Amino acid sequence: MNARERIKRIMNFQVPDRIGMFDGYWTETLERWKGEGMPADLDIGSQFGHDLCPAGFDQGLGFAEVTLEEDEQTRVTRDSFGMTQRTWKGAKLGVPHQIDRLIKTRADWQEHKHRLAPGAGRFKYNVAEFIAALDAAGLYRVYWYLEPFELTWRFFGFKETLELMATDPEWASEMFQACADQAIGMHEIAVAQGAGFDGSWAGGDIAYRNGPFFSPRMYRDLLMPHHKRIFSYFNSRGLPTMYHCDGDCRPVLDDLIEAGVRAIQPCEVKAGMDVVALKAKYAGRLVLFGGIDVRALSGTKTDIDREIRTKIPVAMKGGGYIYCVDHSVAPTVSYENYRYALDLIREVGTYAPAIE
Repeated sequence: MNARERIKRIMNFQVPDRIGMFDGYWTETLERWKGEGMPADLDIGSQFGHDLCPAGFDQGLGFAEVTLEEDEQTRVTRDSFGMTQRTWKGAKLGVPHQIDRLIKTRADWQEHKHRLAPGAGRFKYNVAEFIAALDAAGLYRVYWYLEPFELTWRFFGFKETLELMATDPEWASEMFQACADQAIGMHEIAVAQGAGFDGSWAGGDIAYRNGPFFSPRMYRDLLMPHHKRIFSYFNSRGLPTMYHCDGDCRPVLDDLIEAGVRAIQPCEVKAGMDVVALKAKYAGRLVLFGGIDVRALSGTKTDIDREIRTKIPVAMKGGGYIYCVDHSVAPTVSYENYRYALDLIREVGTYAPAIE
């Protein structure tokens, strides 16, 4: 069974030969591992057994990216979304701090909303050739995009988008619709260029550690209609939807399933997204993708054993589970620990052969 066949079975709640596998990595993590013996030219995906590969596109507004000022620790830039922000040199030192934005008023929106339009130039590579290479490698091919809330705040501001949802939901919905148009339109362009996908993957952090950024009612009234439109588009074409959301999205998880989500990722442990409890509630309805505490991989081998042996056998039962850590693999994880964890995951995550 190759990777593509494996993930297809998992996404259909069927039992494969083993659980699926995927991870993301901080740049600092890979730099650390090179210092600990990882070959500099290592093919991460194949070496670590990734079963799927996302293919995305430039979702920016086409503004010129410029550096406005810089010191030893930080850099102030204006990015392609028109957002001015201060970033720290080294992702481990902090998240970007928003300073200013170009789109602030309805007039600004009317002037610049055309910049969200789909266009072949958003693919900065030959997407058909890339997907063909994934197909030849037997990997599950995923169409990746930012969903409407996540994309909107990238150009309108995070706090400002939340405020707008409360004060001017009509305008917020108009922006969400333009973002949905982009997600669907870019897939149509990719298909027209000869690229075929197996699934779709929406990136949208709508929650934090203590719950969603907005009430379930606001989600249902304002964002869910756009999710339904996007997810039904993909689902109707045989591309089941994975949804990336950090934080605790349990208060809207049933709504996400109703909107068309098939898999939830990364199941952040410190936010209460326990895969054992989620499996008990959503078996056969929701593929669990993640849920392995990256902090355990940063500890001892005993910590790693406990984390993997208590969670994966439950999450994988009956199918419907893909491994990843509950956040990108941080530089607190040693190369030795990570390799140890992957070996254990392959051992624990292999299904017994079917009895003929």
